[in-house]
Order: sequence, then structure tokens, then C-alpha cells
Amino acid sequence: NGSLEAIYVPSLYHQALRSLLHLRERNVSHQTRLKNRIKMFLHFYGVNIPANSECRHWSRRFIHELERITFEEPLAKTTFDNCLHEFEENRRNVLRVTRQLRTCVQESKDRHIIKNLLTVPGVGFVTAVTFYAVICDMSRFVSFDKLSTFVGLVPSEHSSGDKAKATSITSRHARKLRYLFIESAWVAVRQDPALLMAYN
Repeated sequence: NGSLEAIYVPSLYHQALRSLLHLRERNVSHQTRLKNRIKMFLHFYGVNIPANSECRHWSRRFIHELERITFEEPLAKTTFDNCLHEFEENRRNVLRVTRQLRTCVQESKDRHIIKNLLTVPGVGFVTAVTFYAVICDMSRFVSFDKLSTFVGLVPSEHSSGDKAKATSITSRHARKLRYLFIESAWVAVRQDPALLMAYN
């Protein structure tokens, strides 16, 4: 009776691109855990980390400062050095995967799509590639509302009879996209005066 609707099946290339993005996401999450582990180790031994930009970004200079920290017990220094080594190894993994993503994009026939997405205020390389990998083909959405529903940037709705009530944002969403869009919006309102006016 025509009630069945076909689902979109991504190509093998898009599935592989999603897998590479997922690998990067896992490495970034592990990197955050390693940072927290290092900070808690220092807190346990009474060493304070300065709250500045160097601490937020964990630059090479900041890592060198951490390497110069001394402990009364040599074994504690050994443990701390191993934690730093694991963190640096993980950061190299993140950089390697990011370079591989850039290479994939440069060699892709759809690289112009990524280039266009990067012109949007607040959208960086990872956000653009993730959007491209998850959406695949924009034409599969017949309207902007369909795209918003897929991403999850719409309210929930409770219906009872003729009454319909819109509540908070829906729990059904594209996990890899919604939080990236929200973070991009926070950056965009700082870069684009027109978007800031619309936000205010």
C-alpha cells in the first residue's frame, strides 16, 4: 500500500570516513582522560597546575614544564613520567589521524563541499568533515525541517487528543552532529556580528 519508506545507505567511502572520524574521537576522549589523570596525580602529591592558557592547550612548553617537576619519592617521578609519555603518544595518534583525514579530503571528489563548509563562521575542519561524513548527500532531505529533525535541533512534542505541547529539545538526534553544531554556534556569534544580533 506504499507505506514503506526506503532508508539512506551510505557508500563504502562514507562508512570508512566515519570509521576514521570515530577513531579520532576515541583518541581525543582518551586524551582528555589522560589530562585528568595527570592533574589528579599532581593534586594527590600537592603540586598545583597554573590556571592559564598554557594549561588549557597543553602546549609543548607546558609539557616541558611538567617534565621538570620533581617528587620526593623517585618512584612517584617514574610513574608521572610514564603518564606524560602515554599522553604524548596519544597526542601523536590524534595528529596522525587528523593528517590522514586532511589527506582523504584533499583526494576526495567532493573536496569542494568541505571547502564551502569551512567558509561558514564557527565551522572548523573537524566539524566540516563530520557534517559531510554523516549527511553524505544533502538532497536526501526534502526540506530544512527534515534536516533539523535528523540533527536533533527541534523541540520534543507531547500530544494528547487535539492538544499538542512543545517541550525541551528532543532526545533523538545525530550524536556526532548536534553537539558540534552547538559548539560552532558559540564560536560563530563571536565572529559574525549579524549572527550575534540574531542571537541577542
